[in-house]
Amino acid sequence: MTTFLLRRIALIVPTLFFVSLLIFGLQQLLPGDPATALAGEDRDPAVIAFLREKYHLDNSTRIGSRRTAFSLPVTRTWANWMRRKS
Repeated sequence: MTTFLLRRIALIVPTLFFVSLLIFGLQQLLPGDPATALAGEDRDPAVIAFLREKYHLDNSTRIGSRRTAFSLPVTRTWANWMRRKS
């Protein structure tokens, strides 16, 4: 049973890695700007510029940037929720 679980865990790690690369690549192919989607209905240029700077969307490439992984809205929301819990 232990060898079965270890094999399953060993197979799930590369699977999750390749799936995350696939999702990232497909997300880069989508048209539009994430900052305009996050800005909402008013789409004020100052808000869009702030969001691009805050989430480092103004960089030409975000591959390999550790800042991007820790500045995503979901990550920040989760971190704020965890701080409130403790």
